[in-house]
Amino acid sequence: MKSKNRQAALLFVKYPRPGKVKTRLAKDIGNQKAADLYKQLAEQNFLVTRACKDADLIIVFDPPEDHVKVHQWLEGAECYIPQEGLGLGERLNNAFKWAFNNGYSKVTVVGS
Repeated sequence: MKSKNRQAALLFVKYPRPGKVKTRLAKDIGNQKAADLYKQLAEQNFLVTRACKDADLIIVFDPPEDHVKVHQWLEGAECYIPQEGLGLGERLNNAFKWAFNNGYSKVTVVGS
């Protein structure tokens, strides 16, 4: 991958499937409402992060099999890579490694 910038903004997202996002909140408001809220919040983070022209926006998504859906949902990022690892720490570490191995010298992670 050839980057436009030396800086990357990694936006960690999950595809907003009911029952898979905001599960603690869903216990009070239901799976669909929790997924809808997560979707809105993730989209706002996407718009804010995409507005930063000094960094390439990289979507780091889960689950990997939803690649096409994530690309259609959050269209316009520089690159889309699946999250890899068992826990959040390992997933973050792998995403940072990917960014540095692809020529970025500064990397920021934004959660959703």
